[in-house]
Amino acid sequence: MVSEVNWIQKSTPLHSGFSPAELLFGRKLRTQVPVSPRELIPNWSHLSLVREREEIYRAKTKCNFDKRHKVNRLKDLEPEQNVFIRDSKSHGTIVKKHRSPRSYIVNTSKGCLRRNRSNLVPCESPRNQDLTYNDIEDFEQQEVTNESTQKHTRFSDVPQVNSFSPLVENNSSPVVKNKFSQVLRKSKRKRKPVKRLITEI
Repeated sequence: MVSEVNWIQKSTPLHSGFSPAELLFGRKLRTQVPVSPRELIPNWSHLSLVREREEIYRAKTKCNFDKRHKVNRLKDLEPEQNVFIRDSKSHGTIVKKHRSPRSYIVNTSKGCLRRNRSNLVPCESPRNQDLTYNDIEDFEQQEVTNESTQKHTRFSDVPQVNSFSPLVENNSSPVVKNKFSQVLRKSKRKRKPVKRLITEI
Protein backbone atom coordinates (compact mmCIF):
# COMPACT_ATOMS: atom_id res chain seq x y z
CA MET A 1 0.00 0.00 0.00
CA VAL A 2 1.32 3.43 -0.96
CA SER A 3 1.93 5.71 1.98
CA GLU A 4 0.16 9.03 2.21
CA VAL A 5 3.42 11.00 2.01
CA ASN A 6 4.46 9.22 -1.19
CA TRP A 7 0.96 9.70 -2.58
CA ILE A 8 1.09 13.45 -1.97
CA GLN A 9 4.60 13.69 -3.42
CA LYS A 10 3.58 12.02 -6.68
CA SER A 11 0.58 14.33 -6.92
CA THR A 12 2.60 17.56 -6.48
CA PRO A 13 3.17 19.48 -9.75
CA LEU A 14 6.75 19.84 -11.01
CA HIS A 15 8.37 22.84 -12.74
CA SER A 16 6.50 21.91 -15.92
CA GLY A 17 3.16 22.29 -14.17
CA PHE A 18 2.34 18.58 -14.22
CA SER A 19 2.83 16.05 -11.43
CA PRO A 20 4.74 12.76 -11.87
CA ALA A 21 1.45 10.90 -11.74
CA GLU A 22 0.06 12.97 -14.61
CA LEU A 23 3.16 12.29 -16.70
CA LEU A 24 2.84 8.55 -16.01
CA PHE A 25 -0.91 7.93 -16.12
CA GLY A 26 -2.05 10.91 -18.15
CA ARG A 27 -4.43 12.04 -15.41
CA LYS A 28 -4.45 13.29 -11.84
CA LEU A 29 -4.66 10.99 -8.84
CA ARG A 30 -7.65 10.87 -6.54
CA THR A 31 -6.49 12.52 -3.33
CA GLN A 32 -8.10 14.30 -0.40
CA VAL A 33 -8.14 17.48 -2.49
CA PRO A 34 -11.40 17.62 -4.50
CA VAL A 35 -10.86 17.40 -8.27
CA SER A 36 -13.16 17.49 -11.25
CA PRO A 37 -14.17 14.09 -12.65
CA ARG A 38 -12.93 15.22 -16.08
CA GLU A 39 -9.38 15.45 -14.71
CA LEU A 40 -9.48 11.78 -13.71
CA ILE A 41 -9.91 10.70 -17.33
CA PRO A 42 -6.58 9.83 -19.06
CA ASN A 43 -5.59 12.45 -21.61
CA TRP A 44 -2.22 12.67 -23.39
CA SER A 45 -2.76 15.93 -25.25
CA HIS A 46 -0.40 17.79 -22.91
CA LEU A 47 2.77 15.95 -23.99
CA SER A 48 3.82 18.64 -26.48
CA LEU A 49 3.38 21.32 -23.81
CA VAL A 50 5.43 19.28 -21.34
CA ARG A 51 8.29 18.87 -23.85
CA GLU A 52 8.27 22.59 -24.62
CA ARG A 53 8.39 23.58 -20.95
CA GLU A 54 11.08 20.99 -20.26
CA GLU A 55 13.30 22.43 -23.02
CA ILE A 56 12.84 25.95 -21.65
CA TYR A 57 13.69 24.75 -18.14
CA ARG A 58 16.85 22.94 -19.27
CA ALA A 59 18.00 25.93 -21.34
CA LYS A 60 17.52 28.23 -18.35
CA THR A 61 19.40 25.82 -16.08
CA LYS A 62 22.29 25.59 -18.54
CA CYS A 63 22.44 29.38 -18.85
CA ASN A 64 22.59 29.81 -15.08
CA PHE A 65 25.26 27.11 -14.74
CA ASP A 66 27.44 28.64 -17.46
CA LYS A 67 27.06 32.09 -15.92
CA ARG A 68 27.93 30.80 -12.45
CA HIS A 69 31.08 28.98 -13.62
CA LYS A 70 32.06 31.63 -16.21
CA VAL A 71 31.88 29.26 -19.16
CA ASN A 72 33.12 30.69 -22.46
CA ARG A 73 32.51 29.14 -25.85
CA LEU A 74 35.93 28.78 -27.48
CA LYS A 75 36.47 29.35 -31.18
CA ASP A 76 37.08 26.40 -33.48
CA LEU A 77 40.63 25.75 -34.64
CA GLU A 78 41.59 25.39 -38.28
CA PRO A 79 44.04 22.83 -39.76
CA GLU A 80 47.69 23.92 -39.96
CA GLN A 81 47.09 26.35 -37.09
CA ASN A 82 49.87 26.68 -34.51
CA VAL A 83 48.83 25.98 -30.92
CA PHE A 84 50.39 25.61 -27.49
CA ILE A 85 49.51 22.45 -25.53
CA ARG A 86 49.04 23.21 -21.85
CA ASP A 87 49.46 19.76 -20.29
CA SER A 88 52.61 18.80 -22.20
CA LYS A 89 53.92 22.40 -22.29
CA SER A 90 54.90 22.16 -25.95
CA HIS A 91 53.91 23.59 -29.32
CA GLY A 92 52.20 21.81 -32.17
CA THR A 93 50.12 22.13 -35.32
CA ILE A 94 46.48 21.22 -35.79
CA VAL A 95 46.06 18.29 -38.21
CA LYS A 96 42.29 17.87 -38.22
CA LYS A 97 39.26 17.84 -35.99
CA HIS A 98 38.52 14.59 -34.17
CA ARG A 99 35.13 12.95 -34.41
CA SER A 100 34.67 13.46 -30.67
CA PRO A 101 33.22 16.84 -29.70
CA ARG A 102 35.75 19.61 -28.99
CA SER A 103 38.72 17.35 -29.72
CA TYR A 104 41.58 17.85 -32.18
CA ILE A 105 44.50 15.87 -33.55
CA VAL A 106 47.72 17.81 -32.94
CA ASN A 107 51.08 17.12 -34.56
CA THR A 108 54.03 17.67 -32.21
CA SER A 109 57.70 16.77 -32.08
CA LYS A 110 56.75 13.64 -30.10
CA GLY A 111 54.07 12.52 -32.56
CA CYS A 112 50.35 13.04 -33.04
CA LEU A 113 48.29 13.71 -29.95
CA ARG A 114 44.59 14.03 -29.30
CA ARG A 115 43.70 16.97 -27.09
CA ASN A 116 40.58 18.77 -25.97
CA ARG A 117 39.98 22.33 -27.08
CA SER A 118 40.44 23.59 -23.50
CA ASN A 119 44.08 22.37 -23.55
CA LEU A 120 44.95 24.13 -26.81
CA VAL A 121 45.92 27.81 -26.93
CA PRO A 122 46.25 29.42 -30.38
CA CYS A 123 49.57 31.14 -31.01
CA GLU A 124 50.93 33.14 -33.93
CA SER A 125 54.23 31.32 -34.43
CA PRO A 126 55.68 28.11 -32.97
CA ARG A 127 58.33 29.87 -30.90
CA ASN A 128 60.35 27.73 -28.50
CA GLN A 129 58.95 24.63 -30.17
CA ASP A 130 61.97 22.56 -29.09
CA LEU A 131 61.44 23.56 -25.46
CA THR A 132 60.34 20.48 -23.52
CA TYR A 133 58.91 19.97 -20.08
CA ASN A 134 62.32 18.90 -18.72
CA ASP A 135 63.87 22.13 -19.93
CA ILE A 136 61.19 24.11 -18.14
CA GLU A 137 61.79 22.11 -14.94
CA ASP A 138 65.55 22.76 -15.20
CA PHE A 139 64.90 26.46 -15.71
CA GLU A 140 62.61 26.63 -12.66
CA GLN A 141 65.14 24.68 -10.57
CA GLN A 142 67.87 27.11 -11.62
CA GLU A 143 65.68 30.04 -10.59
CA VAL A 144 65.14 28.49 -7.14
CA THR A 145 68.90 27.89 -6.76
CA ASN A 146 69.66 31.50 -7.68
CA GLU A 147 67.14 32.81 -5.16
CA SER A 148 68.56 30.65 -2.37
CA THR A 149 72.10 31.80 -3.24
CA GLN A 150 71.03 35.42 -3.08
CA LYS A 151 69.39 34.90 0.31
CA HIS A 152 72.51 33.17 1.65
CA THR A 153 74.72 36.01 0.41
CA ARG A 154 72.40 38.63 1.87
CA PHE A 155 72.30 37.11 5.38
CA SER A 156 75.95 36.01 5.49
CA ASP A 157 76.99 39.59 6.29
CA VAL A 158 74.89 39.65 9.46
CA PRO A 159 77.11 39.14 12.55
CA GLN A 160 76.10 36.10 14.57
CA VAL A 161 75.98 36.80 18.30
CA ASN A 162 75.79 34.03 20.86
CA SER A 163 73.14 34.95 23.42
CA PHE A 164 74.76 32.77 26.12
CA SER A 165 78.28 34.22 25.85
CA PRO A 166 79.08 37.49 27.65
CA LEU A 167 79.99 40.51 25.63
CA VAL A 168 83.62 41.56 26.06
CA GLU A 169 84.48 45.14 25.37
CA ASN A 170 87.60 45.63 23.35
CA ASN A 171 89.02 49.12 23.67
CA SER A 172 91.77 48.48 21.16
CA SER A 173 89.41 48.57 18.19
CA PRO A 174 86.57 51.00 17.68
CA VAL A 175 83.07 49.57 17.87
CA VAL A 176 80.92 50.22 14.84
CA LYS A 177 77.28 50.52 15.77
CA ASN A 178 74.71 49.29 13.31
CA LYS A 179 71.25 47.89 13.41
CA PHE A 180 72.57 44.32 13.79
CA SER A 181 74.85 45.00 16.79
CA GLN A 182 72.02 45.14 19.34
CA VAL A 183 70.99 41.78 20.79
CA LEU A 184 67.25 41.42 21.10
CA ARG A 185 65.90 39.27 23.95
CA LYS A 186 62.46 38.64 25.32
CA SER A 187 63.56 38.78 28.95
CA LYS A 188 66.50 40.42 30.78
CA ARG A 189 66.34 38.36 33.99
CA LYS A 190 69.34 36.44 35.21
CA ARG A 191 69.29 32.76 34.47
CA LYS A 192 69.93 30.45 37.44
CA PRO A 193 70.43 26.70 37.29
CA VAL A 194 67.60 24.53 38.47
CA LYS A 195 68.00 23.11 41.98
CA ARG A 196 67.07 19.46 42.08
CA LEU A 197 66.58 17.41 45.24
CA ILE A 198 68.56 14.47 43.93
CA THR A 199 71.67 16.61 43.52
CA GLU A 200 71.51 17.95 47.08
CA ILE A 201 71.27 14.53 48.75
